Amino acid sequence: MDVYVNVYVNVYVVVVVVVHDLSLTTTTTTTLTSTTT
Repeated sequence: MDVYVNVYVNVYVVVVVVVHDLSLTTTTTTTLTSTTT
């Protein structure tokens, strides 16, 4: 159960960070996406 919650939280954080960076810079988003994938 803890593992699922951890993964869910991590995914949520990544999405928030990506969306936040999208409003700031597209370069950072590209780097983040590459790292995530």
